[in-house]
Amino acid sequence: MIQEAVVLKVAVDAPVEGIFDYVLPVDWEGGCAALAGRRVRVPFGASVRLGVMVAADALGEQSPELKAVEAVLDEAPLLDADDLRLGQWLAGYYHAPLGEVLALMLPASLRGGGALCSREVRGWRVLVGAPQEVVGATRQTQVLRKLHAAVDGVSAMDLRGVTYR
Repeated sequence: MIQEAVVLKVAVDAPVEGIFDYVLPVDWEGGCAALAGRRVRVPFGASVRLGVMVAADALGEQSPELKAVEAVLDEAPLLDADDLRLGQWLAGYYHAPLGEVLALMLPASLRGGGALCSREVRGWRVLVGAPQEVVGATRQTQVLRKLHAAVDGVSAMDLRGVTYR
């Protein structure tokens, strides 16, 4: 029985022109909404490369000559539609492969296929025994007092809101 599949248009991070077609297996559980902008790991020649999905099309019947994506690395797109358009413009203007341009638009840690860092809010807190006051430094004392008052810590954004008199 031939199953319906989704064909992904992938810009591979390689020094070659073009967008390459891969099949997204039917058993992939992530759904097909907003596939463009996600990173994928795909077979490319004799190696496995990182690529960015540029578009997805429904395919009535699975084509036997298309290779399957090995892994979809992101739960949500890292590059939105505007980012993809910018990447296409840059690739055209500088005569560079689209896959390399899109890869350079990502942070270095993500270009190698690394995991996306969590988006939890980072903050500051005071260690036990830290002074509550700095002599002759009013602003630093205000910041220290705010840090001491917050048991769970204070976000950098909240520290910017400290009023200085």
